[in-house]
Amino acid sequence: MTRSDNNTKAFLALIRGGLWEKETRLLPYHDIEWQEVYRLATEQSVLGLVLAGLEHSDVKPPKEFLLQWIGEVQQIEQRNKAMNGFIANLIDNLRKEDVYCLLVKEQGVAQSYEKPLWRCAGDIDLLLSDENYTKAKSALIPIASEVENEDETTKHQALVINGFDVELHGKIPFVISKRVDNGIDEVLDDVFCGGNVRSWECNGIQVFLPSPDNDVILVFTHFLHHFLLRELD
Repeated sequence: MTRSDNNTKAFLALIRGGLWEKETRLLPYHDIEWQEVYRLATEQSVLGLVLAGLEHSDVKPPKEFLLQWIGEVQQIEQRNKAMNGFIANLIDNLRKEDVYCLLVKEQGVAQSYEKPLWRCAGDIDLLLSDENYTKAKSALIPIASEVENEDETTKHQALVINGFDVELHGKIPFVISKRVDNGIDEVLDDVFCGGNVRSWECNGIQVFLPSPDNDVILVFTHFLHHFLLRELD
């Protein structure tokens, strides 16, 4: 086994350990290059997840390097706490305007992690019915510091509010396959009409997320959409 293989296998073992808080054996991987493991973690935006794995590993990086890593994850944690505070205020204010939505992807997915605050934060994605999508634009565009051109076909409006990227989704289309789009429409119908959702208490505010089964479909079709479009380009 080459050193490069060792680094990659150690990285993947640490991800598994971080995801499920399980004991991680790194002794079989000799001569681990911690800078390379750190590079992979940074490249894949999983610094916190790999650090969580290191909490359960039998081999650790040098102390000084580990402390630097911990410091960076603490910054991620602070960013997530600030974002969660913003999300709570955003959802609360939207409800006062009679606008109801679901939190999807990004911060919603983070709640499935053992350490949600250690997941790298991204955009704040809100999924809305047709009526709520229109009302949300009216409520949020006036207070946004940046407003991108709306994609009316896919019902997508990107905004920047208080330094946070907010995306409004009236749809989450796959685009490449009509059959998949029909499946996503069924998911949206189950969410909005069937009420098949779960909730997360965020800073004292109840935030609704798609049910686990629906969330899996929305997240992975969206991921595959970006991957296929990049390959086609």
